[in-house]
Parts: sequence; C-alpha cells; structure tokens
Amino acid sequence: PPPPPPPPPPPPPPPPPLARYRNLMGAM
Repeated sequence: PPPPPPPPPPPPPPPPPLARYRNLMGAM
C-alpha cells in the first residue's frame, strides 16, 4: 500500500502583543 501522507505542519505561533499592536497601527 502507499505510505501514509506526512502530518500537516504545526500552525505558526501567535505574534507577541507588540507585533499585533504594530500590525494594527500599520493597517490604519
């Protein structure tokens, strides 16, 4: 039988609060 598919990659870690704040300010 064919080999099983590789497991999906783990989700990226959430950004730190400062990065979220800077991203929010950049979107404005």
